[in-house]
Amino acid sequence: MRKRVKGLILLAIAGAAIGGLLFLSKSLTQKKPPPNIIWGSGIVEGDEVEVSPKIPGKVARLLVKEGDQVTLGAPIALLDSQEIQDRAKAAQAQVTRLGREVVRARVAPKLTREVVGKKIQEARAMVKGAQARLRSAKAQWEKWKKDWKRFHDLRRCNMEKVKNLSERLMGFLRLKTQPVGVSYLPEGEALPPKARRPRDRKIQITLCQAMTWARIYGWSVAIEKEDNVCIPGGLALNLLKSTKSSNEEILSRLMVEVGWVSKEREKEQEWYILDREYKTILMEPLSKANREPELVVIYGDPSQIVKLVHGYSYTTGKSITTRTSGRVACSDYLAAPLLHGTPVIAIPGTGDRVFSGTQDTEMISSIPYSLLESTIEGMKEAGAQVGSNRYPFVPYMLHQVQFPPIYKELARETGIQL
Repeated sequence: MRKRVKGLILLAIAGAAIGGLLFLSKSLTQKKPPPNIIWGSGIVEGDEVEVSPKIPGKVARLLVKEGDQVTLGAPIALLDSQEIQDRAKAAQAQVTRLGREVVRARVAPKLTREVVGKKIQEARAMVKGAQARLRSAKAQWEKWKKDWKRFHDLRRCNMEKVKNLSERLMGFLRLKTQPVGVSYLPEGEALPPKARRPRDRKIQITLCQAMTWARIYGWSVAIEKEDNVCIPGGLALNLLKSTKSSNEEILSRLMVEVGWVSKEREKEQEWYILDREYKTILMEPLSKANREPELVVIYGDPSQIVKLVHGYSYTTGKSITTRTSGRVACSDYLAAPLLHGTPVIAIPGTGDRVFSGTQDTEMISSIPYSLLESTIEGMKEAGAQVGSNRYPFVPYMLHQVQFPPIYKELARETGIQL
């Protein structure tokens, strides 16, 4: 911008010089030169003077013409004031902005100290709260660890006890198949890691089949509604339900329609119906059980089962009542013991023998787990004074056998000395 103004000033000076020369030439050509003009010929030399404003700007109008004489301090041009005004406004705005920043800068430290102080107090409060929660969590964690240790130790002791009872049963009675622990699990309770469900094999089975899987195959078996194919057993154990009739009514009607009971006796039938809500029936070999079961089901021959009766009777003085209809026997050994709180002797029915491979010589004893240990202790003591506390039973051989008289007569005739 300065170079531009300088050029304009030089141009103005050059114009003034040219104007002066023209004026001088005109004067010389006049007949009588003016009195203030020196007339003559030659070379005019002068000093070149640069004229520039103190502030940059655009020249709006020249106040002198070429050839005019000017005096010291006289204005020769006017600059455009709009640009100067714009710059003045911008400068004023800058001054105003800087003034505000100065005010903020003076106030900011105070505000910053207040804000930071408040933030520090809040942070300290948060730290104290977090430390309190951490202490509480640590205390809770320690409590949980102790509780878990107690539970684990208790469970380990209980599992060792369950395993020990299984070994004692197997050893004392010399059972051919394993005792089975039965538990009824509510919704949400975890299954053993290796529990098998029939649906995993894309089949449905009967409850007596599940018992065979456990006692012969040694599997932990989980049965739910979707795994069961036996309608009578599902109704008796409340695994299946009807929205139109009671389970007893449906079972009684079914027995009539399939020919097990006459129509005239339909309403006289009696059933053991498990009266509880649950989701899963868990059947495990007692030696592998991961919990204390509710029931222990034992398959054996009549002499083995009677030893269990002896043990229970020895410790309680009571007899075991057996009630069976030869059908839906699973209700006899899976529902009745829980309903009455006593051991049950069951005779396997048709389904047990057809579907689950129960042998002709086998009977079933189902004992509430809470009575199992005392029953085993009773077996050791019952009949001990007469030597009948062992299995298999030891026959009495301390007597002389009597043969028919013909044997003795033949011995005398042939000279045989007895």
